[in-house]
Amino acid sequence: MESLRGLDQNLRYAFALEIIQSAISRQADKDAFLETLKNEGLKIGKRWYDKDDVFHSAIEMLKFLPPAEVQELFRDTIISMMYENENISWQ
Repeated sequence: MESLRGLDQNLRYAFALEIIQSAISRQADKDAFLETLKNEGLKIGKRWYDKDDVFHSAIEMLKFLPPAEVQELFRDTIISMMYENENISWQ
C-alpha cells in the first residue's frame, strides 16, 4: 500500500480502475457481487486512501474477495501497469 501511496494521482486512479474492473470481471455472478457491495456499503475511514473515492472503492471491494484472489489481482495489476508505464518508480 505504501508503494501505491507514492504514485501520482493519475496512476493511482488508473490502478484503482483496473482493480475495480478486474474484481468485477472475475465474479461468476457479477450482479450478486455488486448487490453485496451495495448492501454492505463502502465504509470510509481515516486512512490516506479514504480521501480518494475511486481508490478507496477499489480497496474496499477487495474485502469481498478471497485472499488468494486479492494477491493475484494485485500482482497482475502491478505487473500490467509496470509494462504500460515503464517510467514508474515503485518504491
